[in-house]
Amino acid sequence: MKVYFMRHGQTDWNIEGRINGLTDLGITVAAKEEAKKMGDLFLNENKQFSCVVSSPLKRALETACLVSRMKRDEILIFEELKERDFKELEGVTFSEELMGEIESKAESHVSIFKRVIKFLKKISKLNDDEILVVTHESILRHIYTYICKSEYEMIKINNFGYFVAECESGKWKIIFNENKLK
Repeated sequence: MKVYFMRHGQTDWNIEGRINGLTDLGITVAAKEEAKKMGDLFLNENKQFSCVVSSPLKRALETACLVSRMKRDEILIFEELKERDFKELEGVTFSEELMGEIESKAESHVSIFKRVIKFLKKISKLNDDEILVVTHESILRHIYTYICKSEYEMIKINNFGYFVAECESGKWKIIFNENKLK
């Protein structure tokens, strides 16, 4: 099974540089057009996703629908894919000086890894050839780190950035990395 792990399209808060966790924002008009183009790109490469999975947050779900051309009720929703809870830092403009505060106030990495591992176990049991998973930057970092069995890093994953992993008998490995992650 191949799984395409993609970050959602751009929101107004992404443009403004604001921390966006659980605030349920949709994607911009430009991102909607870009999502359709991503869908065209996958179609041109003969990518036929037999299953599409999304975070329940609007920005991921809109992206999943537009890229896959599926209706909302055809997409599997997993709560484990929600973005990191940034708590009182939600909506604050990001700066390097905030990093320590984020690590002390936001949802812990341990909590996110637990969600990610639970999700990967569930999805590994699906009987689909190619799956598209649309979620959030922090969740993708944790998935990537877990699959690579590496130390967690603040890897930048652009909107619509994606990587592909393969799962055989519950064993995961990265096979393509569009975002050129380490």
